[in-house]
This record gives sequence, C-alpha cells and structure tokens, in this order.
Amino acid sequence: MTWKAFRTDCLVVIEDQKDCASDELLTRFVRSRLVAEKVDDIPWPSIVGDGHLTRPSARFYLRSLQAQLHALKSRSFGEGKDQKFLLLEIYIAELSVHEIGFSQAQDELTGAFNLRFECLSGCLQAIKCWIDVFLTIPPTEYVGFSASIYAMMARCLVDLWRLSTCDYPEWDHDLVRETLDVSSVLEQTQKNFSQVKDAAGFDRGGTSGIGKASVLALAAHNPAHIYFTGRNRSSADAVIAQAHKYLRPSACPPLTFIQCDLSSSRQSIRAALAERFRSDRLDILVANAGVIAVPEGLTVEGFEIQFGTNYLGHAILLQLLQPLILRTAQNPSAGKGGNDVRFVAVSPFGHSMAPSQGIEFEKLKTLDAGDK
Repeated sequence: MTWKAFRTDCLVVIEDQKDCASDELLTRFVRSRLVAEKVDDIPWPSIVGDGHLTRPSARFYLRSLQAQLHALKSRSFGEGKDQKFLLLEIYIAELSVHEIGFSQAQDELTGAFNLRFECLSGCLQAIKCWIDVFLTIPPTEYVGFSASIYAMMARCLVDLWRLSTCDYPEWDHDLVRETLDVSSVLEQTQKNFSQVKDAAGFDRGGTSGIGKASVLALAAHNPAHIYFTGRNRSSADAVIAQAHKYLRPSACPPLTFIQCDLSSSRQSIRAALAERFRSDRLDILVANAGVIAVPEGLTVEGFEIQFGTNYLGHAILLQLLQPLILRTAQNPSAGKGGNDVRFVAVSPFGHSMAPSQGIEFEKLKTLDAGDK
C-alpha cells in the first residue's frame, strides 16, 4: 500500500488526541515501519558533467533516517510485551537502514568517512539489540507470534552470517565474535523454543492448555460429573483445586481424573477407563488436541508419536465410549439438556500443516510422519 500524505496527517491526529491507551504505541509502530520503507528511497548519486551531485548523497539520507529512529527510541518505554515488540520493530528498522553497508556502491561507501564500516557496525549493533530484547520474552509469550517476528529473526541471522563472511577491506570479522556469542545465542533460542509447549500448556490432555480451559469452562455450567484424562496427576490436582477456588464449593461438580496416556495400547486405555470411569451416561465427549513438537518417537504399537496420540488415541477412546454415548442419546435426561449428545474434536493449528495430498499412509509407522 502506497503511503499518502493524508495518512501522515491522520497519524499526527492520533498522536495528538490519544483517544486510546494504545494509540501512541500504534503510531510508533507505524513510524518505525515507515523509516524502514524509506531505505528504498535512498538515492545513489548521479554525476553530471561538471562533477556535481544532482541530488543529496546517501550519507545525507542515512543521517536523516538515523535521526528519526533516535527520536522514536528517545521516548520512554514501558516493560510490557507490546513495548518489547515495538523495540523489535525499531531495531529491525535500524538494521534496514544500515544494510546499505552491503551495497556495492564503492564511491559512496568508501573514502575518508568510511561510511561502509559505520553501516556494518550499525547492522551488528541492531542485530545484538534485537536478539537481546527477543531473549527477554518468556517462552509462554511465543504462542501467537506473528509471521513477521520470525521473518525478523531470520533477517537478523542472515545478516549476522553476512557480517561474519563478507570480504570488505573496511570490515573486521573479529567485531562479530566480540559483540555476539553466536553459538550461545542459537543455543538459548533453541532452548526457549523447546520450552514453549510446556510453558504455554500446549496439548497436555485435560490438565493444561485447551484441555484445562475446557474443564473449567464446563464446570461452570452445572454438569452432573466431569471426567478428564491426562498423564500428569499433580497437574490434574491443580486443575481440580482451581475449579474449587473459582466456583462455590456447592456449585462445583464432581471432577474425576483418569490417568491415561493416549499413545499407549488399546488395552491400557481400556484399563484406565475401567478403573476410574463410573457413569451410566455420557452427554459430551471432548477430544482435546493432543501433542505437538515432541521428540521423535513411536507409540507402543509402532505409529509415529503425534499421529498415534492425536488421531489413533482419540479414535480408540471414542470407540470404547461409543456404546455409552449412543445409549445416552436414546435416553435423554430431563433438565440436563435432553438428548443433545455430542462428540467434539478440538485442534490447535496443526491441521494447517497437513500434507496437501492427504494422509501419507506409508509413513505412519516411521519417524518421518511427525513432519507431516
């Protein structure tokens, strides 16, 4: 979208009026993005016959963009997540501005002022600042990251590689090693991403994440009894305690935890139900998500761990409970929703990564299936 003059006027109005608490944050996001986009307008000089430049030099434009970014950074910042995202945006804009150091325009970048060295140093500092801010974001907040965050990260890593390998005589590769411990950064980043599933409560049955939210939401609607499965008994106890905390003791329904690993055998799942499930009806069965981003492995029956847990495990559970569900549908309970019996299958975003050609059955008993 082409930026028009009237949009600048609108931006000024929003900055002045601040009708919403987030207006200033919004305008600073927009202005940092505009600075980054202006990099494409930097004119490399054209020389006329008498040797004079026909328009201002790239150095002039660089100083202007640097001043605009400095003005954005000079305002006070809070400590919240949105402020950190704003800093990421500003530092990536700084990186964009200083990437002109990778240009092949020798006459403009070399010489007495050594503009190339200044720009490459600016790239390195922008990358370091971006990474420093990113690593302060806890793994729980990685959930819901926009694609632009990952694009920024990729850009930082690519430019870091360029700084480590470029052969400009003005540049000193030792500065990269002295400024950033690349191995440590990559190790910490990998560690943080490996913690996302547990830190954010992803897909751990009914004891956290979507499952926990489902249990607590259903408990508030006066059901006769809630049974929920999972692998972690202490997490289940915490869910039950939270339900009793937020609901009046008299309003909290009975909550029964069934310790069950859906990646185990059909016999094990059957035994877990037989041990703890005690009801003559089942009005709602919720198959909640499953597992994601777990280490490679196979179920006890030889299927890839994610497919075996998220699909086959739920299918086994449904087959075992289907007779009771059908009997419940034929015998409505007065005052308990009639015969509105349901099976609900819940998924996060994993379905979007499924193979376009459908299930690759030949890979379901190999570790490769986890990538599909």
